[in-house]
Amino acid sequence: MPARKKSRKLERHDTRKWVLNAVESSGAGAALPTSEIAAKATALSGTKLPFYSIYQALRTLVRQKALSVRRQGRERIYRLSGSAPAASEPAAPRAGRPRAARTSAAPAPKAAPGPSLSPNVLHTIAPGEIALLHVSETHVETAANVEGKLVLKRHPRPE
Repeated sequence: MPARKKSRKLERHDTRKWVLNAVESSGAGAALPTSEIAAKATALSGTKLPFYSIYQALRTLVRQKALSVRRQGRERIYRLSGSAPAASEPAAPRAGRPRAARTSAAPAPKAAPGPSLSPNVLHTIAPGEIALLHVSETHVETAANVEGKLVLKRHPRPE
């Protein structure tokens, strides 16, 4: 009976080494998505690397700060830590709302006196709940949470 060929199991650090070599081989400021890193690491190692090993190696290298990561849509883009972005790579657009430029330092006009709302009320009114803010001789001021929106009303006092 022929001797059985032993399959060489990957050591824990082997995949990390191949992944880091794949990112380094792409250039100083190049950023690569996970799929390209997986293809390069597999080509460099000469063996099929399981995807879970590549993902684990990438997470570990980011945690060790050898790589930096950013998201682009549903994809993660990896780059060597401390390397500047490549000149051919466009700058990532900033997410968030555009900020309005302040044109004057004049104070905003005050609204007509209405119900005063304490900051705690916003966090304590559950959907469908009504809170009494102020009761006077002529009217009652209420705040209600209607489908997630705060509704302030002034009602004439019942006689």
